[in-house]
Order: sequence, then C-alpha cells, then structure tokens
Amino acid sequence: MTRSWVQFPLIYNLDARVHLRQLSQESGRTITLAEVPDAEIEKWSASHFDAIWLLGVWETSKQSRLLALNSLHMTDESTTLVPDWKSDDIFGSPYSIADYRVAAALGGEPALAGFRRRLAQRDIKLILDFVPNHTALDHSWVGKNREFYISIPAERLEQMEDGTYFTYDGTHLACGRDPNFPAFRDTLQLNLSNGDLRSALIKTLQRIATQCDGVRCDLAMLVLKDVFNRTWGSLGGEMNAEFWDVAIAEVKKVAPGFLFLAEAYWGTEWHLQRLGFDFTYDKTLYERIARGDIAAVKAHLTAECSLRANWRGLPRIMMRRVRLRHSVPTTKQPRY
Repeated sequence: MTRSWVQFPLIYNLDARVHLRQLSQESGRTITLAEVPDAEIEKWSASHFDAIWLLGVWETSKQSRLLALNSLHMTDESTTLVPDWKSDDIFGSPYSIADYRVAAALGGEPALAGFRRRLAQRDIKLILDFVPNHTALDHSWVGKNREFYISIPAERLEQMEDGTYFTYDGTHLACGRDPNFPAFRDTLQLNLSNGDLRSALIKTLQRIATQCDGVRCDLAMLVLKDVFNRTWGSLGGEMNAEFWDVAIAEVKKVAPGFLFLAEAYWGTEWHLQRLGFDFTYDKTLYERIARGDIAAVKAHLTAECSLRANWRGLPRIMMRRVRLRHSVPTTKQPRY
C-alpha cells in the first residue's frame, strides 16, 4: 500500500505511448507497462516523485489518428518538431478516447495493474486522465446512446462552421469544444444536461478509481453548469445542477483517498475546489512566474482565500515534454 497523499505532491507527467516506444527502440523488443525496467521506476523514486501522471493509457480513436494523418496542419506541425517523422509515429490524440480500457498495445488492464503495484512498492502513486467534455468519434455511445451527445438541427448547421460530425445514419453531432477555440474535430461533445449521461460518467470514474490513485480531469471547467449552459444550452438543454460535486462525492464513497486534479482556467479554480477538487491548475500564477514578476507572485501566494482561487496550492508537475492541446505525439524528442 502507498502512503497517504502528501500535502503538495510532486507529480511527473509521462506520455505512456511515447515513453514505451522509446524504451522498445532502446531494447530492441516490444515493451509494455508490464515490462518497464526497474531502473526507470527507481529513477523516479530517487527523484522523489510522489506520483506519476500517466498520459494516454486509454484506447484512443482510430478515426482520430486518420484525421491527424490527413490534416495538413498536424503534419506540418509534426515536420516542424521532428523533420524525419513517419506515419507510425502518429498515435492520435490521447484526449479522443474510444474506450476507458487500457490500450492493448500498452499491455491492457493486467499490465497497468502490475505497473501500479510496482510504483506502490516505492510509495509512488498513479494518476490517470478523465475527459468529461467529449468522447472519440468511434466511442460505443455514438451507436448505443445517441442521446448522450448534442445533435445539430439543420437550421443551425451554418452557425457551427466545421464543428459538426455527420454520422452514418444522417445525424449531425456537435464536435467537442472550448468556446474560445475551434472545435476539436476528432471528438464529439457530450450533453451534460442529460442525467443518464452524468450517471454513466460517474460509473466510468468509479471504475477508473479502482485502477489508480487519482485523476487529472481534462478541461474540467467546461462541464460547470454555467459554462455548459452558455455554450450549449440552446442546443442540448440546460444543466440544472452541477456535475462535479455529485461525481466526486460518489467516487469518494468507494475510494475515500482518491485525488481529483482539475485542468481549469477563466477564474473557475475556486469554484471547482468548492465542488470538491483537491487541486486545480493556476494559470494566473504560472503567467506571473513566466513574466518574472516576483512582486505579483508574492502577492498571489500571500493573498486571502477569497482573493485568489487556488488557495490550496498547486501540486508540482514535472512535464515530460511540451504537449499542445490535441497535438500529435511522436516517438522522438521535439527539437527546439
């Protein structure tokens, strides 16, 4: 068993697919999560990491990969970062999730369980991703639970520009999106006003909680009631209650020590923490550090709780590599 969470955990963000590909190339054989060398885990332990945030373990979308390979923007970006990239370097987006099952290429569920046990032996916890806002185009819900998504009536199609997906049976579904950016075209927007969907997402979280020690919730602020209603209320119906407080409470009934980390922006951090998140991103602090504004950083860290959102502080996250939102991971290090 691992120890309880420390107050401010040091978290190492690792891209599972990229890292395992690199280990496989170095060893000359296929390495899954079950075969990660002990030396790797010892290195993380020696660096005093409290947790590994393992990115990209779930089954990702085949359609997402095809869209990436056929996207001039994506291929140009890959060429800029890695001039000699090949098509098998393209995995597709880890946030276009087709199924919350550990990818077979990574060794499946048994491999992840074994990897987690080996981390626990060194008092290192495991964090995985949860994406509440959207699924892959080829998620099973598209065929079985169409009501979980936002359908676009014919008279609204022109307003959606390129943010829709035409299904096999002639329905237009909205692509997932942050309202400040173009749609994520390899995803479909979930309709959080649907109570059955919210229950299904909670069940997904409860299952994830049996496989790791915490989740990093992608773009968590997008499923806040007010944000969702402003973005989708006229199409999907309005949310009448928040999702996160109920979801977090239900998960912690079965996994009391489970940690929730929110990717959050727009000043929503304090609200998300009041709904139950243990930690949130703090972009304001990051920007002040990036500017080198020491006075502003000091003021931020010493402000009263009511004046700064992230009053519980940030976990320290050691990033494995620079990753752009819905960008294409490759097996080679970016060249800067």
